[in-house]
Amino acid sequence: MKKFIFFIILFFLIVSMLPEHTLNDFVMNHLTISGDGEEAIDDFYFSVLIIKVLISSVLSFTVTYLTGMFLKKKK
Repeated sequence: MKKFIFFIILFFLIVSMLPEHTLNDFVMNHLTISGDGEEAIDDFYFSVLIIKVLISSVLSFTVTYLTGMFLKKKK
């Protein structure tokens, strides 16, 4: 249970600290957003949100896993 709570806390910390401007530039330069007007903006923001969630999940899982391994070796 402690690992899950640690993962959730890290996840929200990383999501809040990721630079939105960098992710917006990445989506604009590397992903094709189709649609017109409001639909395209919705797709753009959804793409940015998905990338933030993926990056945060991977980083949180990695830190949680490595911390668990480090604490087990220490005992």
